[in-house]
Amino acid sequence: MRDLFLLVTGFCLLVPTLGTSLSSCSIVGTASTGTWHRYQWNQPDILGSPFKFTVKARNDAYIGLSPYNHDYNPMYEIVLGGWSNQWSVIRRRKQGPNLVEVRTPGILSASVNRGFWVTWSRDGTISVGKMGETHSFMQWRDPVPVPIRHVGYSTGWGSSGYWRFCDFDECSINNGGCEHICRNTVGSYVNVDCACRAGYQLYGSRYCRNVNECSANNGKGPCDPNHGICTNSQGGYRCWCDDGFAHQSDHSCRLLRSVAASEETGVCPRGTYKAADNITCVMCGNQEYQDELGQSSCKPCPVGTSAVSKGATSKEECAAQCVGGEAPCADCRLIGGNVHSAK
Repeated sequence: MRDLFLLVTGFCLLVPTLGTSLSSCSIVGTASTGTWHRYQWNQPDILGSPFKFTVKARNDAYIGLSPYNHDYNPMYEIVLGGWSNQWSVIRRRKQGPNLVEVRTPGILSASVNRGFWVTWSRDGTISVGKMGETHSFMQWRDPVPVPIRHVGYSTGWGSSGYWRFCDFDECSINNGGCEHICRNTVGSYVNVDCACRAGYQLYGSRYCRNVNECSANNGKGPCDPNHGICTNSQGGYRCWCDDGFAHQSDHSCRLLRSVAASEETGVCPRGTYKAADNITCVMCGNQEYQDELGQSSCKPCPVGTSAVSKGATSKEECAAQCVGGEAPCADCRLIGGNVHSAK
């Protein structure tokens, strides 16, 4: 035993693995095993690693990794705390030769649940580590990897065992097969809850298709029902207004026109300035605002900004400019055109 360990120690390096995913465990099942080495294969099919579990046993806890729901060879057999709780090994068949051996005195406990994880990769590397640690204490690479679909467990050699199995996050592999959003279903190795981003709806159980928001209200969708124009886009929509109207943040359209001075004071309101005829109050332009009463001109918006609509009454209504034709624009005026807004 010791000679073989010295021979293969070079294959059992401490290497980084899956980080924080190896430190958490949502218990989804428990089981007990007897004192005879007899695998139980009643775990759900597994899509990938890591496989995480805790076990309470005096010695000889076994994990089997197999393409079949049975201990047929070839399969991987991992022994934890064998030989009176002194050694741990990896094999390529049940009760086969030890391919790597690591001295692990006291790794198991008959009174305390000890947590472990097992990972396997496409290049055939099998790694075994302790829950909460990000480095493996035992590792071996199979030059001809065996596909793994099922996990078995057992105790033996006079030791019974109590097992607790951790949930596997199906979303960690290929996004769980979901096109957009994957939500892990705790308690299952194969089921996920798929959802779609805003502007899309789920069809089937995993795919998403665009929602045409403009199809409602006679093609105007959520835009102004009288003077609004709605254009659908992937995952959203855009609203703007007919000529002579300005788009508002609530998607309504406001008529652009001159404003009369107050009949009582003759003072032009905020957002306007008095024209040369000294009678008409004219709305401030796209790149201006006026936050005072009775002014003869408007104040320029800060460089690089433009008013959301004509008649802005404060500097806060000046927003970042959008280049003509750019989409989506959120509540800002297209230079030389109408306002676009996207969901």
